[in-house]
Amino acid sequence: MLPEKVEIQDKNPKAKAAKQLGISQSEVTALLNGRLDDFSIERLFAFLRKLDRDIEIVVRERPEDIPPAEINISTAV
Repeated sequence: MLPEKVEIQDKNPKAKAAKQLGISQSEVTALLNGRLDDFSIERLFAFLRKLDRDIEIVVRERPEDIPPAEINISTAV
């Protein structure tokens, strides 16, 4: 979940990410493992802003030929 900006060449990259995001190392681990249930959407957005990331939300109608609506999170290339 964390963008490459915090994936640094450091002895303890989780400590650096934790400091940058203002959270504990265990919370960084939770983010890296995709355990997002303990984080509000507002808090996740705040993390992305601290990492100087734009946030784009796209809402569209679901085509009838695909399964029920879902939420996808992806990174831009």
